[in-house]
Amino acid sequence: MNNTEKYYGVEELYCWDCHKVLEVNDDGSLVDAEKLKVQKGSDGTPSIVIKCKTCYDKNKNVVIPQACEVYSRVVGYLRPVSQWNEAKQEEFKTRKVFKIKNDEEYNTNNG
Repeated sequence: MNNTEKYYGVEELYCWDCHKVLEVNDDGSLVDAEKLKVQKGSDGTPSIVIKCKTCYDKNKNVVIPQACEVYSRVVGYLRPVSQWNEAKQEEFKTRKVFKIKNDEEYNTNNG
């Protein structure tokens, strides 16, 4: 059992920002890394985020990614894709996206 498993219950610890593998001393302390407490979750428990020293020096804040709601046209109007039925969601995954040149770009390139 390595030190990371012994003190944190996982095989490896990664920096929150750059995903570099972090080292742990025999006593469970982190080598060149910082622990940051994050705002309590919906269940009331605080979360801990670990950053390597380089990332911590660049930005002491923790940026937590959020889900992005995607809207698209279905049956004539815009709706969040997450509210579509399963069949329509699968159909959405196979849609092809086309890029149409605007008039200025077309006229500049063709004459």
